[in-house]
Amino acid sequence: MSECCRRLGDPGRAREHLQPARAELGALGDDEYGQLVRGGLERLAGQLGETA
Repeated sequence: MSECCRRLGDPGRAREHLQPARAELGALGDDEYGQLVRGGLERLAGQLGETA
């Protein structure tokens, strides 16, 4: 959802969706899928000017 908001030009709304997504990263396993999701969220955070 966050990426969609960013693409639509609403970075504030994108940040609102990014925070809860990042808060739940611990639920993911340390496998390829978890790494893919973590990497995507971190890239998105960087695009939004967020830090870890």
